Amino acid sequence: MLSFIKKKRYFKMNFSSIIIFLIFAIYGSLCTNLLNENETTPCQEEFDNDSVLQVEGNQGTNCEEQKFRESLLEPPIIENITEYIRSLSENSPEVSNVYLSSPMDNYMIADKDGNYGSGYRCIQMLLSSALLNEDYKNHLVNMWKNLHSTTISRSKMPNVLFLENHLEECWNKDIQKWRKRELYSKSKYPTRLGITICDIDSILLLLRIKLGYTIFDRKNNQNHIQDMFKWLHDYFRNEHNKKYVSPVMLQYQNYIVMVVGVEIRKNTQIVPLIVCPSQDYTEITTEHGINALNIIRSSELTLNHSSFTVITINGIITTDAEYDAMKCSKFRNQNVL
Repeated sequence: MLSFIKKKRYFKMNFSSIIIFLIFAIYGSLCTNLLNENETTPCQEEFDNDSVLQVEGNQGTNCEEQKFRESLLEPPIIENITEYIRSLSENSPEVSNVYLSSPMDNYMIADKDGNYGSGYRCIQMLLSSALLNEDYKNHLVNMWKNLHSTTISRSKMPNVLFLENHLEECWNKDIQKWRKRELYSKSKYPTRLGITICDIDSILLLLRIKLGYTIFDRKNNQNHIQDMFKWLHDYFRNEHNKKYVSPVMLQYQNYIVMVVGVEIRKNTQIVPLIVCPSQDYTEITTEHGINALNIIRSSELTLNHSSFTVITINGIITTDAEYDAMKCSKFRNQNVL
C-alpha cells in the first residue's frame, strides 16, 4: 500500500513537472519567435498595429527587454564607404576632380526586407552620415533615446522594422497623420507598401531634423537632367566650406538611392557617384575595388526619367514653435527647377 501511495505521489509530481516544463517551453518559444521579424506573435501584432513605444513599454512582462531592443539594431555593411570611393577615384587616370559628401556608411537590402526596404536602407545611410558629425550625433542620440529608450550609434543603427515602427510613431504624434489612414485602407501592414518622400520627411521630422528638397522635372525644364548634374556638382564642391555636407537622397519613379558625390572627368563630364541599397559593394574593400566603383559610376540616371527629387539634411530644429509649424506644413524648403 505504501509503495502504491509513493508511486501515486511520484506520478503527481511527474505530471506537475511536465506541466511546468511545457509552460516554460511555450513562453520561451514565444520570446524566440518575437526576435524573428518575419513571424507574427502577440508582441509583433502590437508592433504592426500600434507604436513602437507602446510595445517597448510591455517588454518587462512579455519578453526579455534588452534582447528585444538589441535585436532591432544592426551594424553597417561597409563603414565609411565614401573613403574607399575617394581613394579609388583620386587614383583613376580619367578623373580630374572628385567632390564627395561627408562620410557615410553603407547599408544594403536584406532578403527579409521584401520589396519595400530600399527607402529605409537609404534612411539608415543618411542617419549614419549625420552620426559621423559631432553636432548631429549628439542631437540624434539624445532624440532616439528620448523617443525609444535605447541608444543608437554607427554600429547599432535602427533596422528596417524599428524604422517602420518609428514611422508609425510619427503618425501617432500627428505628423502627416493622413498617411496612416490612407495606407491602412490599403494594407494591414502599411509601412511595407514602400515609403515615399512624405514618409521620409516624417521620420526625420520626429527626430527634429530639417530636410530640403529640390525637384527637377521635365515639365518645367527640358534640360532637367543636365541641370540636376550641375546642381550636384555645385552642391558637393562646397565652395562655402560648410562643416557638414549631407549625402543626397535621390528619388525617381518609385525608387530611392544615395548620391555621395560627383567625379569630374578630364573631358569635363560630370559623373554622379550613386550608392544603391540593392547593390553589393563589399568588393570595394578589396584589391578589386575598382569593379565596385565602376558600378557606383554606372548610374541609372543616364535613363530618361521625367522627374527627380533630391533630398538633403539642412539642419536641426531647435524650438518647439518651429517643430509645431513644420508638422502642419508639407514638403518644407522645396524648390522646383
